[in-house]
Amino acid sequence: DVGLWVTKHMRDISPAIFIGNLDGLCTISEENGIISIGAGVTYTDAFATLAKRIPALGPLFDRIGGEQVRNMGTIGG
Repeated sequence: DVGLWVTKHMRDISPAIFIGNLDGLCTISEENGIISIGAGVTYTDAFATLAKRIPALGPLFDRIGGEQVRNMGTIGG
């Protein structure tokens, strides 16, 4: 949507801050049977961990956008 604001409506969106490299948001951890997934974890990376524990999620993850979206889209949006 933001891309369309810029390209179609010539809307200025500055300042924009990229938080994709914040380590604290991009981690997946498992401890005592609990999986913690940071908001910056991509769908692809989350699926790799979750599919091991909940195989039934496989078909559902395939419904989230295309491969490019799953590789860049994050759990936290």
